[in-house]
Amino acid sequence: MVSSKLGKHKTMILLGVILAFTVFQTFCQGTQASKPKGKTGASADTKTNSAATPTTPALKAVQQKLVVYYFYTTYRCHSCTMIEKLTKTAVEAGFKDLLASGRVEFKGINIEQPGNEHFVEDYKLYTKSVILSDLRDGKEAKWKNLDQVWTLLGNEGKFIEYIQKEIKTYLEG
Repeated sequence: MVSSKLGKHKTMILLGVILAFTVFQTFCQGTQASKPKGKTGASADTKTNSAATPTTPALKAVQQKLVVYYFYTTYRCHSCTMIEKLTKTAVEAGFKDLLASGRVEFKGINIEQPGNEHFVEDYKLYTKSVILSDLRDGKEAKWKNLDQVWTLLGNEGKFIEYIQKEIKTYLEG
C-alpha cells in the first residue's frame, strides 16, 4: 500500500516536470509553428488603420512616435533576457538622437503584471516578442511583430542589424 502511494507520487512529480518543460519550450523558446491570422486576412504581425492616413493634406503636423516594445513574462530564461538586451542595444546605438527627442521609445513590459494582459490580444502575442508600434497623434496607426528575433538570437550582429533595419523602415514609412 505504501509503495503504491509512493509510485503515484513519483508519477505525479514526473508529469509536473514534463508539463513545466512543455510550457518552457512553448513560451520561452519561441516556436513559430502556428501564426494566427488577422481579421482582415493579412498576417497577424502587421496591422494598419486607414483612418490614420488622411486623404487631404493635414493642416497641422502629425505627432509621430515609434514605440519599440519587448513583451515578456515573469519567468525569463537566458534567451529571453538576451532578446531584451540586444533589442535595447540596437535601439540605443542606432537611434540615440531620436530616443533623446522622444520620437523613439523603448519599453519592456511584463504581460503578467496587472493591467498589461490586454497586450496579448492587442498584438496576438504567443511568445516573448518585440513589437514596433507607430503612434500618430497618440493613436496607433500600425504595428509589426519582429518575429525573426528568435531565429537571429544566436548572431548578435545580425540581430541588431535586423532590429535597426525594421525601425528605419517604420520611421521612413
